[in-house]
Parts: sequence; structure tokens; C-alpha cells
Amino acid sequence: MYLMIEENPNCRGEERVFATNGPLKPVNAVQLDRPNLGATWCDVVGVLPNGTFTSAQTRLVDDSADGTAWLITGGEWGLRLRLKSSTEPWDLNNTLQWGEPFLVMDSGGKEIQ
Repeated sequence: MYLMIEENPNCRGEERVFATNGPLKPVNAVQLDRPNLGATWCDVVGVLPNGTFTSAQTRLVDDSADGTAWLITGGEWGLRLRLKSSTEPWDLNNTLQWGEPFLVMDSGGKEIQ
């Protein structure tokens, strides 16, 4: 699987190749290490080129470091994240939210909901 996210208003551009190992599954939240917060649960959605939001998904992929890992992807503009405690709507201009092209998470999957 060739994954390419071009530079956009949500996140930096990045491209990588992954060998997929399973079907897509929906994902709503991930646990990430955040500066000054430690391990924190975050909501996650995909971002489409018109700035609208869609569901995020995950699937197992081959990972050179760990053998297998979970690849979390969103729309053509990557992923949008916010702290799980946030009640604010998704917004590309909200500085309390942030974008990532995609995430690669531990194969154990306990950091993914």
C-alpha cells in the first residue's frame, strides 16, 4: 500500500509504503504521549480535501521495527486529533486540535479504540 499525504492546511506531507496484513477497521480514539500530559486519550477523525471530516480507520501492516503495527489513516488530508476531554467541534483553525498525516501504533492495539 502506497500512502501519500500531500502538504495541506491540516498537516505536513508525508509518503510511505506499507505491506498490509488485514482488513480496515473503524477507529475513534488513540492514546498518545502528549507534551506535559503523558499518555492521553485523543479523538481522531480523517480530513477530506474540502476541509470536512470523515471516519478514521486502522489496519495491521508490516513494520520493520516491530514486525507488525497498526496503521491509522484518515482522509486525503490525513488525520485530525483533539484531547478526548474536548467538547469543541472539529475545526482546522482550532489551535487545540492538530493534524498528522497518519499514525503507526504498537501491534498490541490497547492504545486504539
